[in-house]
Amino acid sequence: MDFKELYILNLSNNALSGEIPSSIGNLRQLESLDLSQNALSGGIPMQIASLSFLSYLNLSFNHLVGKIPTGTQLQSFSVTFNFQFS
Repeated sequence: MDFKELYILNLSNNALSGEIPSSIGNLRQLESLDLSQNALSGGIPMQIASLSFLSYLNLSFNHLVGKIPTGTQLQSFSVTFNFQFS
């Protein structure tokens, strides 16, 4: 299956765990990525910053750590942060 023409990827609320794979950067046409409400951990891969068509990104309600990658497209986002304290 060829995912080069994938524009929207919504895997929210699926009990996904582990790290976000760096291969996410291969989805060059991706405009919308929603991985919210899972159990993802680790850092946000730098390759997300190379998705030049990305206009929607939701990674909330996971266990991600570290800095948000910087890139031309990501810097154009209007950012809202959701913090949860346990």
